[in-house]
Amino acid sequence: MINLLKRKTGSASREDLAGYARLYGFYPVHPADFVDPAHPVFFSMRMQCQELYHAISLGFMGNRAMSKTYWETRLPVIQSMYLSPLYGKELDELERPELLSYLPPFAEKNVLDLGSGIGRYTGEFAKSAKRVVSVDFAAQMVAENRRLNAALTNIEYIISDAMNLDFPQNSFDLIFTNFLFMYLEDNEVALLIDRISTWLKPNGFLFFRDSCAAVREENSNPSYFAIYRNLIEYPSFFKENWILQKEGNILAHEIVCADPFKCYWLYQNK
Repeated sequence: MINLLKRKTGSASREDLAGYARLYGFYPVHPADFVDPAHPVFFSMRMQCQELYHAISLGFMGNRAMSKTYWETRLPVIQSMYLSPLYGKELDELERPELLSYLPPFAEKNVLDLGSGIGRYTGEFAKSAKRVVSVDFAAQMVAENRRLNAALTNIEYIISDAMNLDFPQNSFDLIFTNFLFMYLEDNEVALLIDRISTWLKPNGFLFFRDSCAAVREENSNPSYFAIYRNLIEYPSFFKENWILQKEGNILAHEIVCADPFKCYWLYQNK
């Protein structure tokens, strides 16, 4: 069983993938359906097989290690960014312009894209920013980011855990985090926000978005760790040196998924 699951997390022929789909009840199951690794059937099958493999072979581990292992085995495609084989592209088309509309001007500014994934926002920033530092701890995501944004020459790419970063004071005008704090424990969120306040220039901005819940809960999947905080928890992490500028739920997720708990905040550093 372990060997079979290992194959599913690595490379396999289209015939193999069609066989796996039949085994796990995914349709359509013709080998031609697996030409595109982002195909919803292919992607959903791989996600579930990876999760099962982690649960069996990795056993119980710390939350940080669990998150790192999970994301290091995700495909570098848009569906991975939303954990959805069906709605990734549709969500991105609606969400990207919406989130960009909530940001302060960043033309000719220094921007940190923290937890950048495949670089959807890295590229948007680099089109007009002076400099963009793009950080993710999954090497395959950074590689895809480089590929997608190869024509832009003002991007620095870093493979690192957000908690291991260190930048000089007053380095950035805007720091953007995308589905990051939900993978950190409360003490880590507080520590990272304190660090971010030193990395930002005076009057600089922090924008972050996360998945939340009406009542705080932790994901119970044995291979995936996340904390879904309620809406009043995040403001409690910000000290008196921060000014809340904007907050709300992300309309794209309401429209596509009827999900009102994808939320954002924009804070300014005094």
